[in-house]
Amino acid sequence: METMRQTERNVRILVADRQADWARTFFDRLNSPAVDIRFAGDERQGLEIVRNESVDLALIAGDLPQVGALEFIRRIHWHRVEMPVIVLGGEHNRRWMLEALRMGVRTVIPKPVNMTLLVDISIKVLNTQQRTDFFYEGS
Repeated sequence: METMRQTERNVRILVADRQADWARTFFDRLNSPAVDIRFAGDERQGLEIVRNESVDLALIAGDLPQVGALEFIRRIHWHRVEMPVIVLGGEHNRRWMLEALRMGVRTVIPKPVNMTLLVDISIKVLNTQQRTDFFYEGS
């Protein structure tokens, strides 16, 4: 299993999900004191975090209630265009997936979340400087 590279500051991850009970397990499995997780139960809270803090990775539920995941990604990219995004769940139809990929989503992981897969991909994304796509259709 790949581990996180040392950085000059803590890595900050935004978790935008109404029901983020899985996030504690995710944090524990990362097993790194250099990780800060910021929780947002809705799009408004998530945008506030992105506007005011340096976020390195966003984990976004595909079923966000107000504007939906794709519109939320558009809005956060207005503030942090280079921030990588992983979507958890979602519509999983071809059009939705292609739009997500076009917008720079690194991967879409179906719910229930395969925690090993999520941790592995998150570490790869955080350790990779250049743009690469990790796109998985199954768990």
